[in-house]
Parts: sequence; C-alpha cells; structure tokens
Amino acid sequence: MATEGTATQADAIRKAVADIPEVFTITHYVKGKDGAIEVGRIEKLSMYHPSFYKLELIASEVDALMRGVDTDSELLQETSISRFVLRLLDKTEMRTRFYTILQIIFDPRPDPDPSDLWVDVNLLKKLNPVEVIDALIKKSTPFFFQMLQILKLGRNAPSQATSI
Repeated sequence: MATEGTATQADAIRKAVADIPEVFTITHYVKGKDGAIEVGRIEKLSMYHPSFYKLELIASEVDALMRGVDTDSELLQETSISRFVLRLLDKTEMRTRFYTILQIIFDPRPDPDPSDLWVDVNLLKKLNPVEVIDALIKKSTPFFFQMLQILKLGRNAPSQATSI
C-alpha cells in the first residue's frame, strides 16, 4: 500500500496547524505625584489561529459590518486600507462591530460567549492598527497556503485501495 501521499499530507497538516501566537504588549503609563510619567501595568494580548466556532462569530460580525459598508458610497470608493479603517472607525455602529471582531480574535478561549467577551475594548483601542492588520494577514496567509497544498496533495495522491 502506498503511503507517500498520506505521510506528506500529515506533514503539511502539522505545519498548517502549528500555532505560534502573535503577542501584542500594551503598556499603561501613569502620572506620578511629581508629574513624571511612570510605567504602570503591562498587559499582553495573543492572537492565535481561530477555531471554527470563532470563525463563525467573526463571519457574522463581518457580514453585519459589510452591510453597513455597502450602504456607504464613500467607504466603497476608498482604495487605501488605512483610510478605509479610519472612516470605518468614524461610524459608531461600524466601530462597535470592528472592536467586537477584535475582541473575538483576541479572546483566549476557543469558544467564547459572544455576549461575554473577555478582552476589554479599551485595551484594543491602544493597539497599533497597522501591526494588528499585518499580523492578521501574516497569520492567515501561511494557513491558507498550507491548506491549498493539502488539497493539492490529496488530489494528486496515489489511490489508497489495495487489491487482494
């Protein structure tokens, strides 16, 4: 029985699901009694590959967000990602949806309750949007590339049937 295809597939699956988190550090600064700025708490948010359940929650929020985008002709004409995000954040309902998506992404649980997300919105507001969007792209691209490789290997794998 030929096993080359399945061994290669198993290797590709391991690479695709290996999940090294992107970690974002948020430093709180406080003013001391003498007026000097002091470092307060340091918090870390980690971004992992999402579970299918998280993808469902994110898809629902993105769908609602896109319905709002579809009704805004100025947003539809925007070609710059950074200006698109800034215009999006300017609208209260869209801003709320955008932060909910980030709360779901950064929630450490694989199956968070959408009505009780653990990540404080005020922490998300302190993140660098460019770094977050860059990390989302970097974490998504290799995952989808590996999944395409797995599908290709599956299609090209020799038949696993044996004759007696």
